[in-house]
Amino acid sequence: MPKKVVSDNQKEKKSKKDLPKQVKDDRPNPPKKPLSSYFLFKDAVYEKTKKDNKDVKHQELLKLIGKMYNEISDDQLKKLQGEAELLKEKYQKEIKEYEQKYGPLKKSSGKREKRKKSDDGQDQQKEVIYSK
Repeated sequence: MPKKVVSDNQKEKKSKKDLPKQVKDDRPNPPKKPLSSYFLFKDAVYEKTKKDNKDVKHQELLKLIGKMYNEISDDQLKKLQGEAELLKEKYQKEIKEYEQKYGPLKKSSGKREKRKKSDDGQDQQKEVIYSK
């Protein structure tokens, strides 16, 4: 039986066993961020819009809901914005309580690195991507 040829690239790969274990955080998950007025509107009309437009793809359905949101009256918009503001205030209280009990939240830098690969499969350089 012929021997299997292993490239240098495959030799360098580490298995999951070789990687350092991450320290598990004992804190519970922090409260989730509140929904904006658009997402409150979307949640309210999504199912009805989906039933009315059965043959429409999901992306097109979201476009329809976006158009509907832009066409709602000022009274409805103020109501949704008020509800979103109440949810935001509730979230801020929950975050303060969470931080008092468990310490400050870990904040990400908003950067992540992406490696570029050359034609031969080797890593060339790292490109910093800013996300927000």
